[in-house]
Amino acid sequence: MDTDDLLCLRDVIASGSLTAVARKRGVAVSTIARRLDAIEATLKLTLAGSAPAPSVVNFKTPCAD
Repeated sequence: MDTDDLLCLRDVIASGSLTAVARKRGVAVSTIARRLDAIEATLKLTLAGSAPAPSVVNFKTPCAD
C-alpha cells in the first residue's frame, strides 16, 4: 500500500463515488477499485459494503498514540 492508495481512499470517501475519483484522476474505475482492494488486503478488512460511508473519518485529525 502506498500513499496514493490512501489518497484514493480519501477521495472516494469525500466524493462517495469511484467514478468521480477515476474521472478526476484520469484513470479507469477498475484502477481505483484495485487501489481500494490493495488497502483492504494490507489491512485485512473490508472498507466498503452496503452501509453508508462513515461520516466520522477525518484525515486532518492526527491519530492518537
